[in-house]
Amino acid sequence: MKIAGSTGCKALSFFICLVLAAAVNGQPLTEITNFQRSDTQIKINCANRRGHLNCGIYSADKQGDAKLFDYSAAPASISLVEGIFVMLFPCGTQCSATYFYRKNKGLAGPFPLVEVYDLEFGVALGISKNPLPIYQIYPSRKNSVIGSIRLNLPRELVNVPGAISDVRLDNHKFIISYVDRHGDAVTFVYPVRRTDKAD
Repeated sequence: MKIAGSTGCKALSFFICLVLAAAVNGQPLTEITNFQRSDTQIKINCANRRGHLNCGIYSADKQGDAKLFDYSAAPASISLVEGIFVMLFPCGTQCSATYFYRKNKGLAGPFPLVEVYDLEFGVALGISKNPLPIYQIYPSRKNSVIGSIRLNLPRELVNVPGAISDVRLDNHKFIISYVDRHGDAVTFVYPVRRTDKAD
């Protein structure tokens, strides 16, 4: 399998291409974030073990590295938002797993197919099914669904993400644009309530 110089790398993030190349060549790869305003970084160690890619995800600071979890793919993206690391991992077609990490709060996730989040209120919105689940990010727990948003979609619709054209957060409101069961383009606004806010 040829990875270097393939057109597939243009569609993937540069980091994922590096990991794939390392996996094909059997070489371990270590990368670390470099967020200037953070004493903590995220470190990724990926290696091909017995034909399967395994990536160790670590919190790294002056005291050393602390392992957070293992994942079978490299992260598609890592961002630092309001002091919280947001890590997005691929898991297949219309599938992703989002993790949140803050040193004093720990690790939260995985949350499936999260499109938008309100970190001030501590909630994330998934679009994997209808009704759309609203997850409480912290404190981390097994059943973190604290609410839902039911869209006016056909009951038999399997591809819920395919009906949604845009999801965004604006002033503590989830704004969802989608095509409803009548074929009309509609926008639904859900105000994140104070009761949704995690302690």
